[in-house]
Amino acid sequence: MLAIVTSNRAVSLQNVATHIAKVAKLMGIDVTVYERLVSIADLKRLGRFAIIVQQVDPVVTPNYMLLNRNCVKYGVPCVFYATTEGLLDVKHIHAWMAEGRYIAVSNYVREKLEESGIPVEDVIHHGVDMEEVEHARKNIHLGEKYILNAGIDHSKYIVVSTIARSLPRKGLWWLAKIAKEVAKMDSQIKFLVVTDDHGLEHFRGLDNVVAKQDFGKLYRALELAIIGASHIHAVPSLGEGFGLLLLESMVLGVPVIHADLPPTREFSTGWRVPVVDVVKFIQTLPYRSGVIYEHHLYRVEEFAKTIVEVAEMVRNNDETVKQYRQKAVERASEMDIRNMYPKLIKKVL
Repeated sequence: MLAIVTSNRAVSLQNVATHIAKVAKLMGIDVTVYERLVSIADLKRLGRFAIIVQQVDPVVTPNYMLLNRNCVKYGVPCVFYATTEGLLDVKHIHAWMAEGRYIAVSNYVREKLEESGIPVEDVIHHGVDMEEVEHARKNIHLGEKYILNAGIDHSKYIVVSTIARSLPRKGLWWLAKIAKEVAKMDSQIKFLVVTDDHGLEHFRGLDNVVAKQDFGKLYRALELAIIGASHIHAVPSLGEGFGLLLLESMVLGVPVIHADLPPTREFSTGWRVPVVDVVKFIQTLPYRSGVIYEHHLYRVEEFAKTIVEVAEMVRNNDETVKQYRQKAVERASEMDIRNMYPKLIKKVL
């Protein structure tokens, strides 16, 4: 019996945990998803093996790291399916943290963990659920309705969507500056930003941006339908461990624009904005963290120019966009959860 242990802090991790559970069930494995920490005693009592889906942070998630280590120590099959967005702060790292089993979501994450003294067994990329995608495709009208109800006429404007929390590394402040630049170049482009309460503050007074505080509140089919109904999906992030929404945009055939972040190079076929500098931040969260976050900086003007150029190609149904759609769907389809997650699950069988 498989226990997938995650938390309710991050929507993306919850989605990944759900996808792993779905694949496990298809493999005939009894599975339970816990959105909270469980004890080694509970795992042993229930006769379960475990996959921990969590960020590696020696300050925020040390209890999950300890569970991983204790599973190894006391003979419970377990792996920590790990993500991070920078090096770990050495003053918070303890020797026991390296005694667990870690699988990284990208080569970038593997590099950062190993540089921090945490050994990594393997790299297994995230996957995309093609059944969810097909459901979203059949319900694109729901995404169009959401966009229209937000106040954007999908038939008159090029719609650029972004779905992100207001964490600094998600780049919403940068997106606001990008939107200002785009407004100077093309008045027929509108931005739809799905974020949280704090994220709304970045976009006040911008006529070409509609920001909705629905992040984490939308059901999956609607979230994907919104992306699918958009003409372009923009990912303004300064740092990612992987970039799941980027992959999902690809499989929906939506042109995606993002900074040329190290993990996205491992799978993206989208339009990449060059990174011009990398700045390290020890504190980029509203709470204490043990991660030295890497913010990959790009030129706002270049990101804005790319949006305008891609928007014009979309309007004209340019051959470049047609080729992108085909290539993106093919590449993302290869990363179906049914292809990616059996290998992860077999690590603990």
